[in-house]
Amino acid sequence: MKPRLSHYDIAVKNPCRSTIRAISFLLCMCVGITQAFGALSRLSISSNHRYLQDASGTPFFLVGDCPQNLPIKMAISEMDAFLLDCKNKGFNLLWVCIDGQRALELQDSIKPKDRNGNLMMKSGWDISSLNDAYFVTIDTMLNKMEAHEIYAMLTPLSECHWTQANINSNDAGKWHDYGTFLGNRYKNMPHIIWQFGNDNINKTAQHAIVRGIKEAGDTHLMTVNWRPGYHELGSAWVRKHHYGEDWIDLDAWYENAITTESGAACYWQKIEYERAHPMPSFQTEGPYQQPDPKNASDLDIRMQNYYVALGGGCGGHVYGSGWMADAWDYDTYINNGGRLQTIHFKNLFVSRDWTSLVPDYEHTFITEGYGTLSMNTLDYVGAAINSGTLGMAYCPQAVTITANMSKFSGKVTARWYDPTNGSYKSIDGSPFSNKGLHQFTTPGINNAKSGDWVLVLESNE
Repeated sequence: MKPRLSHYDIAVKNPCRSTIRAISFLLCMCVGITQAFGALSRLSISSNHRYLQDASGTPFFLVGDCPQNLPIKMAISEMDAFLLDCKNKGFNLLWVCIDGQRALELQDSIKPKDRNGNLMMKSGWDISSLNDAYFVTIDTMLNKMEAHEIYAMLTPLSECHWTQANINSNDAGKWHDYGTFLGNRYKNMPHIIWQFGNDNINKTAQHAIVRGIKEAGDTHLMTVNWRPGYHELGSAWVRKHHYGEDWIDLDAWYENAITTESGAACYWQKIEYERAHPMPSFQTEGPYQQPDPKNASDLDIRMQNYYVALGGGCGGHVYGSGWMADAWDYDTYINNGGRLQTIHFKNLFVSRDWTSLVPDYEHTFITEGYGTLSMNTLDYVGAAINSGTLGMAYCPQAVTITANMSKFSGKVTARWYDPTNGSYKSIDGSPFSNKGLHQFTTPGINNAKSGDWVLVLESNE
């Protein structure tokens, strides 16, 4: 997942399958597990296959961050403060690699090891030599995440940490046993989503892990992180329907370029939303905010979030601050713009019936001024509306748009929402009649000296 690194030419090799080994050694590894369970409940898929919900049927608006290197980079004593900060900024899901993630140049030389010095594997890259002390760290991390009401999107085998040679040095039987170990250990934890891969998909290894997890009785939702080529669409839907991976439950899609380099989320989310046999969709990996000349701007991050949510996704994108990679320091990036503005994005949606919104791709709601939908757009207005009580339009820059007011059931209260500080700006003449067309012009510069605003139209009649 390393942003801006050209590691897409790593060959995915498929070793011959061997006889599946007995799982008895894995059962021994479960000694010493201490698991606590709190208020979070296992997520499932809504009846219309568009969003996630908890055990009570309450919709779950996914707002993610991606500290993939968490078990390796952070000491247990530091985790509570970090998780509290995540929660306060609106994040309710963290993408974490069980084996951490290293830069490519460190793949072969540095093996997964927690801050206490516990190696994940006692013997080199042999996945059959798991070290229980390392997994006690994983247990503790997961318990703390649950206590802070944060879901874990767990990657069992990060193909950004392992070389393909090291993956293939373990046959399918060993990977199956590893999956069985994970399934037995974590199947009763309510707050897990499994995500497989990390740029590449070594089918022999990843499929064997999936089988092992499922055969252990684990029923958590599953998805993939797949990047078939630079600036190409990496779609879990494609993996499921074109590659026969019918175990995939969620349409996590991948495009981590900035907007002007083919990364406009409105373009890619539309493709996923309009696929047959829909699944809950979200951008699992987007552009990163990190020390890089091509660093994603705060505006890039807002565009990712609002385009996904208003484009029929099950929340926002899984934000990337990049600090968990080897060279980046968390203290430097804890309050960067992408993290600070997330809470305003979340608050706007969760306080409303966001699951009723339908993307306005046919432009029957915002009829003029909606810009151009393309991979590189900087002017596309992402809009959505329900059956007559709520409509929203994200305008990434100064613009005048025309709204079809007859889409609403009664008089319409209109306000502009500042996505950079969560404040509202009233609009002269509101409430408006629910007849005909009405023009709305963005109100200048927002609190962050940018031109993007969200038009919020609501009718209580």
